[in-house]
Amino acid sequence: ALVADRWYHLVGVIRGAGDMDIYVDGIDDGGSYSGTGGAMSISSGIPTIGQWLAPTDNWLSGKVGYIYLYNNCALSASDVVLLYKDPFCFMQPTWNYYWYGGIGVVSPAGQFIFINFN
Repeated sequence: ALVADRWYHLVGVIRGAGDMDIYVDGIDDGGSYSGTGGAMSISSGIPTIGQWLAPTDNWLSGKVGYIYLYNNCALSASDVVLLYKDPFCFMQPTWNYYWYGGIGVVSPAGQFIFINFN
């Protein structure tokens, strides 16, 4: 169980419908999951982290340090451990950095997005 007032490193890997893993502090949670996974898409509105579809469903009561989104790149268990030990290990000095309304985006050939909520 998660404990209040403590930072956690959370990773969700979705490889396809019904094929997903959740890692907490670099360790596979090992649970069973219902439902399906698939492509994430935003057709309209503002993307939101920690909230369900309705604007009154405020599920997250806490802070989010960083969010990484990978496109067509399912992380391996060893990738997750590397990110837990060093959250910036996949960044390269030649990547392009962009800022959109306080959100930072890093993109090498469209494969990686980094969003900073600080």
